[in-house]
Amino acid sequence: MFDAYAHEVRQFAPLRIVDLADSREPRVVAGIVREVRWVNTARGKMLLAKLDDKSACIETAFPANLNQAQTALIVEDELLIVQGQCRDDRFSGGLRFNASLVMDLPRARVQFAKHLRIQMPAAPQRQPDIARLLREFPAQRVLQDDGYESSKGVPLLFALNDAHCQGAIRLGQQSRFWPSDAALAAWMLESEGARVELVYREDAV
Repeated sequence: MFDAYAHEVRQFAPLRIVDLADSREPRVVAGIVREVRWVNTARGKMLLAKLDDKSACIETAFPANLNQAQTALIVEDELLIVQGQCRDDRFSGGLRFNASLVMDLPRARVQFAKHLRIQMPAAPQRQPDIARLLREFPAQRVLQDDGYESSKGVPLLFALNDAHCQGAIRLGQQSRFWPSDAALAAWMLESEGARVELVYREDAV
């Protein structure tokens, strides 16, 4: 199941679970959710789950202050991306990942992608209807850790590179979109003949 996401996910979460080690450095980990459960601790209830990326599984603890929308992302057999610290677990003798940020794939795209790059052909069959797609897949209001909402989305970059003309135009913040699978499919369909890809590293531009 993880294989379906591995190519994209490894662009922003390159570290496999099997390669994790005790560290205070923040890490980004992705895997399929297994064994979601609540446990009672001295500090109150704690939400736990295992993440499985086919290299290994790791017990993952989620912060007690997760809001309802974040908790709803932790679903059995679904992909989850977390950011936090991997530490030794003195109770189990293994490792535990303490998540501080919880994301599904669209939220991770917003967090890590630089832009959606649309490489236009020299003679495009048609121009994409940008306004319509932005209406259908607008940026979304996302609740932040500080309790405030902010508008989140991925910017658009149109590029042209042929024998006669080279250049790129990055649209402004008002032209960000929410990068669901449906939105990406719509951009690919609308940009017929163009190469459409999410760019996670500046050297990939």
